[in-house]
Amino acid sequence: MHKAQMKKIYPILLASLVLTLSMAFSSFSAEKADQQENTGKIAFCQHDGRYWQIWVMDLDGANRKQLTDSPVDKRSPDFSGDGKRIVYVTNEGRLWVMDSDGSKNTLIPLKVSAAEPRWCFIDLSTSKNKSVEVNTAFSRGEERSNTSLPSVFGKEKASKDKKIIFTSYRGISFLDDSDVWLVDADGSHLEKIIRRPSIQFLPQVSDSGEEIVFTDVLESVGHEIFKYDLKTKDYTQLTQNSSHDTAPVFVLDGEKVLYTSDEDGNYDIWIMDKFGQHQKNLTHRPAFDSSPAAGQDGKAIFFLSDAKNGMQIWSMDIDGKDLRLITDDASDKQDISVYTKR
Repeated sequence: MHKAQMKKIYPILLASLVLTLSMAFSSFSAEKADQQENTGKIAFCQHDGRYWQIWVMDLDGANRKQLTDSPVDKRSPDFSGDGKRIVYVTNEGRLWVMDSDGSKNTLIPLKVSAAEPRWCFIDLSTSKNKSVEVNTAFSRGEERSNTSLPSVFGKEKASKDKKIIFTSYRGISFLDDSDVWLVDADGSHLEKIIRRPSIQFLPQVSDSGEEIVFTDVLESVGHEIFKYDLKTKDYTQLTQNSSHDTAPVFVLDGEKVLYTSDEDGNYDIWIMDKFGQHQKNLTHRPAFDSSPAAGQDGKAIFFLSDAKNGMQIWSMDIDGKDLRLITDDASDKQDISVYTKR
C-alpha cells in the first residue's frame, strides 16, 4: 500500500478505533452504574448521642449517610417499593415521609398517633368498614415540613405504595391497647383495619396486598404471630407456643415469613411458611438476634444482633448461611429496612 493511501486510511482507522473504545467505555460505565443501583440500600436508626436519627448505607455497610438531624427521636424507617421514599415516625407519634436522600421531609396529617409504619398496597374497594376522614395533626414535635403535600404526592395514584399501614397505641401506657390502621400517603382515607382486644403491633402487608401478618399479645400466652386475610376477614394464628414470637416479615413473594422468637431459650431469627408450618431457627446462637428484614429480591436477610460491639446490623442467606457483620462501631442500631431490586 502506498504512503498516499495510508495517509487517507489512517484517519478513518483512528476515528473508528476511538469510536469503538468510546462505545465500550460507555457500555461498561452504564453496566457499572446499573450494578451499583441494583445493590440496594439499608435504612436504619442510630443514636447520635442525643437522639435516634435515620441513616442509609449500601448493603455491605459502605457509603453511610445521615439523613435526619432534628432534636427528636426517629423510629421505624421503611423504604417504598421503588426505594425512592422513606416513611418514619417520631417519638411523639407523628408520621413523616421523605425522599431517600433525606430531602422533601413531609408531615402526614393524622388525628391518631402512629408507630411502626410500612409502605403497602391494599385494595379496599370491597371493604365494608367506614373510613375516618382526617384533617387535623398533632401540635407537638420538632420536625418541620419543608414541602407541600400536592408537590410530593400529585402522582401517588400511579404508585403501588399508595398506602401506609401502621400501629396506633391508645391509653397512657404501651400495654393499654392498640389497633392497626391504614392511610393514604397524603393523609387521606384513614381507616382502622385490625381491631382486636389487647395489643396488635408490627404489621406488614404481603406484596399481593391480600394478607397482613402482625404480632398479637395474648394475655394467657404471650406474643404470637397472626395473619389476617383481607378478602375473607379471617384471622389465622401462625405460632402457638409458650415463647415470644414477634416482628413477622413476608419474604419470597409472601410464601415465607421471617420472625423473631425465643422458643429455643434465646431470641433468634426464625422462618416458617405462610401457613405457620415448617418453622426453622436460622441463627440459633447465644446472641440476641431480632428484627429481621429482607429486600424485594429475597436473596439475603438483614437483622439486628448484640453478638459483637452492641446492637449491630448483620446479614445472612435466606437459609441461614453466610453470616456476616455489616456494621461494627460504638453506636447501637435499631429499626432496619432494606431495599433491593427484584
